Amino acid sequence: MILASASSRTSLGLAWLLKQSGRVKVVGLTSPRNKAFVESLGYYDQVVLYDDLDAAPVETPAVLVDFAGDPVVRAAVHKRFGDDLAYSCLVGATHWEARSAPAGLPGPKPAFFFAPDRIVKRRQDWGPGGLESRYGEAWDRFVGDTPRWLTLKDFNGAEGVKTAYLDVLGGMAPSSEGLICRP
Repeated sequence: MILASASSRTSLGLAWLLKQSGRVKVVGLTSPRNKAFVESLGYYDQVVLYDDLDAAPVETPAVLVDFAGDPVVRAAVHKRFGDDLAYSCLVGATHWEARSAPAGLPGPKPAFFFAPDRIVKRRQDWGPGGLESRYGEAWDRFVGDTPRWLTLKDFNGAEGVKTAYLDVLGGMAPSSEGLICRP
């Protein structure tokens, strides 16, 4: 499993779950700025910088879960793995300003993950309370590990909230910080 934007909170949650299952090797794709943090978590079996993807020894077949929606990264993964990419899933789109990936990428067509559809499916699969029970248990275990790496940072008043917003928007808020905004 290759998780693009390995330092994003959603990616961290999936990496943690996958690591707990022990069924797949988890590879995190990240930037130089976030590499040490991502490695320190122990959630990923391998951490690869975006620029090092072409030469990195990543096992195949591979699955891509793209949390940022960066078309350049998605294209690089598809070109690197081609038919050895078993599945490609787009979860997030933090790179909303970027152009879409070029048509005709090798490998599978990227599928868009839409959480509300998945919630409906799992409620059908697991019956009344099944989703809530499983989600709650997994969430509690994941959150139990966050004090090891997550620091809460307060932002107060309109200026504080604006600062936090601009930090997140500009990619300056580290994944190791949880931002709490109060009016």
